[in-house]
Amino acid sequence: MKFLLLLIGCVIGAAAPASVAVASLAAASLVALSRRVDPALGRLAASAAALVAGVAWASLTAVPPAPYGSPEGVVEVSGTVDERVCEAGDSCRVRLVEVSLGPVAIEERLWVRGHSDLGQALHAGDRCTITASVTGARADSNPGTAPPWAARRWRLSGTVWLGAVPRVLPGGASLRARLRAKLREALTLPGAEVTALYRALLLGERGGLSPELRLAFVDSGTAHLLAISGLHLAVVGLGLYRLFLALLLRWRRLAQAGRPPAVAAALAGTLTLGYVAVIAPSQATLRAAVALAVVFAGAVLARRARPLPTLAVAAGALVLADPRAPGGASFQLSFAAATALVLLARHLRPLLARLDEPGALPAPGWRRPARWALALVAVSLVSTAVTTPLALGWFGQASLVAPLCNLVAVPLMSLLVVPVGFAWWIVALIAPPLAQVLAPLPTVAAGWLLDLVEGWAELAGPSTHAAWPHLAGVAASLALLLLLAGRRFRPAAALAAGVALAIGLAARPPAAELRLTALDVGHGDALLVELPEGPVLVVDTGGHHRSGADARLATRTLVPALTRLGIARIDLLVITHADHDHVGAAAALADRVPIGALWLPPCDASGPSTLAVAARVAAQGGQVRQVHRAPALSWGGARLEILWPPADAAGPRGRCTLSRNDDALVLSLRYAGRHLLLTADVEGAAEAALVAREGARLRADVLKVGHHGSRTSSSEAFLDVVRPEVAITSGRRTRTAMPPHLAVLQRYARRHIPLWLTDRDGATRVVVGADGALRVDSRLGRSYRAGARRGVSPARASLTPLRPP
Repeated sequence: MKFLLLLIGCVIGAAAPASVAVASLAAASLVALSRRVDPALGRLAASAAALVAGVAWASLTAVPPAPYGSPEGVVEVSGTVDERVCEAGDSCRVRLVEVSLGPVAIEERLWVRGHSDLGQALHAGDRCTITASVTGARADSNPGTAPPWAARRWRLSGTVWLGAVPRVLPGGASLRARLRAKLREALTLPGAEVTALYRALLLGERGGLSPELRLAFVDSGTAHLLAISGLHLAVVGLGLYRLFLALLLRWRRLAQAGRPPAVAAALAGTLTLGYVAVIAPSQATLRAAVALAVVFAGAVLARRARPLPTLAVAAGALVLADPRAPGGASFQLSFAAATALVLLARHLRPLLARLDEPGALPAPGWRRPARWALALVAVSLVSTAVTTPLALGWFGQASLVAPLCNLVAVPLMSLLVVPVGFAWWIVALIAPPLAQVLAPLPTVAAGWLLDLVEGWAELAGPSTHAAWPHLAGVAASLALLLLLAGRRFRPAAALAAGVALAIGLAARPPAAELRLTALDVGHGDALLVELPEGPVLVVDTGGHHRSGADARLATRTLVPALTRLGIARIDLLVITHADHDHVGAAAALADRVPIGALWLPPCDASGPSTLAVAARVAAQGGQVRQVHRAPALSWGGARLEILWPPADAAGPRGRCTLSRNDDALVLSLRYAGRHLLLTADVEGAAEAALVAREGARLRADVLKVGHHGSRTSSSEAFLDVVRPEVAITSGRRTRTAMPPHLAVLQRYARRHIPLWLTDRDGATRVVVGADGALRVDSRLGRSYRAGARRGVSPARASLTPLRPP
């Protein structure tokens, strides 16, 4: 109990300031004195001291979070080459570790992209320096990304300009980096997909896995197999133990002394921990390593390690080393699954004993297969049930086929793929020519696993669901663990389930609100609109031109944001125009989230990105339409109107009569006396036409600034008519000529119009209440409040179908 309180104190203290640590130390001293004053308070005092000591330890040892300052710029990057990936064409990526940006060392790994010459000049293990343009995307700027307590603030990447030559530094890399480079080079098999899979399973490097393969593991409920966890280390550690034990038993003197098991355990434990030290370990890897070390230590001391205390020691070691660890998904999922399996064992024993009774099975030969089948089914069902609430809380993901797929995937992984792959890896390090001959063995084994995972993923479809609140997921998983713990804990399980339900109900947003969220997608637009009666409208999706960037944007930003906001389906997706920074990620988004209808602009709707998303929506049974200016329609409790472009924007031969950007769709949303004007990328000519046609109707409370704050938009005449109360623009402030432009930002400042910039403020959320009250809040802390509109009565729900023009 005291150990548990110590860990809880570490978790509390991880977010506490230093003053709390000092106060905790003082309180601990008083508690210690109280034990002498009144011995009856001894147990209470000891428990309080454990809690306070944990708070003090975590507060004093916590690493401060990274600053918010942007790391962008052209700098001299130094680091050790950890991985090199050359893609189709002339592009190569190099991953650096032990990185310094100029004189400043950073803890992040850094991917540097460049021409093929970059990959030819550098090899794994080289210590190098090169001038690169480093950019940083915030890791915490959107819903569903890094939680507020995460220390990581930026995702960094670098680009090497054509002609820049990397310089390999003398002295080389660290011993660990050289060992990893040699191990990675040896772990190369025929086929990039097979090589990437084994490097993920045996080295902990998942960077080479394609986005499609990652999603297949997620959708089939087998993503946990990609993490080096207890399953992998048990196969490796116990395999080494049996190998050493078999060899030592041939040593007659040692066998007669009765110590071969202890020596084999010491050797296997040492090699396993050395293996963990060289690879890229996750929380699951470290948890399994500590637990395995305790088991091997017990074998050396001729003592049997008990499962629950072993897990407690592993948790304590990780929390004392990093008090922030329990706040992460990996820690929670790993320990929840491991604890569930330990608790399940006591329930399985009587069931397995029944199978051993005479007459329980038709024939004695069925006993072992029946025991295996029962254990596999129970493990798969229980581990899935316990971890699913956490997966829904962290990622908004749950696979319905996970129990079935894991029944085959887990034995296949533990009995064939990992043992064969690890054995082949050792052969490749010792005798490369022999490894080339034996390469078909691990290749076939990996192929079976990949076929299984991809087949189940295709059958199940996307595993995307509306996310649960984090604490609700934790409470629900805890309730299931308490149920497994026994009858004594049933009241506590009921309490935890009640807490989960209460948190879920409290997190539901109020009814009769219109909510608009402008996401931070770099230089691009992506707006999520939740209408008062529940329908969801998405306006543009952002996009990037780099290979694979659109898929990453969809899976790492758009889908997590949607699920975190409780959205599992998009009723209407509007693509305002065909520029890649508006439509690029749309097809990848449609692969993960069902879309009911798609509206396209009248001009330039035949581009590859537009056709791709249209094909996906049509395949789902959704409606696809090209739209233009039309009368307002009532939908979802609000008024939606397309103000631009006019019906004659597309000429008789399909050629657009408007210039680029001026052909974009301009949307108007009205609710509870408030007006939200979304101007896409329209420029001065379209703005002038809108002013001439609409006049005072353009007056808006919230303006989505045109063309990311470009000097070609937001004209003085347009702003004179619109007179927005607040404005939001997307885009990135860079040293290039890309918007937002300073002159436009100053134009809004002179008019005293509060302006939210997604690059600076993160995702920005606008909420219009039923009484017209207006709230604006950004992910990084800026806020604005305006009271209810006079003469506006609370809006009433009136279910109205979507009738597109």
